[in-house]
Amino acid sequence: MQFKTVKFSQLVIEQGFNYRSKFNYGDVESLGKRLLETGFNHMPPLRVVLMETPTTIKYKVIGGFRRCAGINTLPTSVLVEAEIPVLIEPKSISEVDQVILAYVDNDDHLATGPWENAQTVKRLRKLGKKDRDIAQALGVSQSQVSQLGVLDMISGMSETISEAGQQGRIAATLVWQLYADFQKREPIPPVTEFVKELETELEKAGDKGVTAKAFVFKGREK
Repeated sequence: MQFKTVKFSQLVIEQGFNYRSKFNYGDVESLGKRLLETGFNHMPPLRVVLMETPTTIKYKVIGGFRRCAGINTLPTSVLVEAEIPVLIEPKSISEVDQVILAYVDNDDHLATGPWENAQTVKRLRKLGKKDRDIAQALGVSQSQVSQLGVLDMISGMSETISEAGQQGRIAATLVWQLYADFQKREPIPPVTEFVKELETELEKAGDKGVTAKAFVFKGREK
């Protein structure tokens, strides 16, 4: 890795690469002001990959998205002059390693949640990684990877549930519990039924969110 400072305008955030939810950025305006007050040279460096063409030199951000969002709230006059510390990863870094680094490099101790981490599992599976390898890379158990896979499956079937989870209106642990209960029914109904019932309960609960006591599947004892 190489350390250097680069212009903020040289940084590129690739659409869809950042898995952090829009609901989990915190107060980025305050973060930006704090970084400016303490000096950008004192902040932890962003993790980047060189994107070089014959006419331009850019850097794809793969770690430090909250810091970027915070800096981006500052006045244009500041952004034009801003010099940002970065660690440049080798050009040979694989897409798998980029995804893992983005997972590991959480900002300001504001950790990502299970609904977001499910997207990391999804990406790594698409890149051909087995669950045991994903577990080892992320420092979690294989059963946790499987649980995150459940969230990814449900998120892919229902934007309503995905957004509610990211907003904290339904806990991932409750979804796992309910899904396990659902799979014990005989015969096991299609997953679409689970999703539909969960959406119904979320609609009833509104902003209060869904609790274990409030949720009862058809046929499940109260």
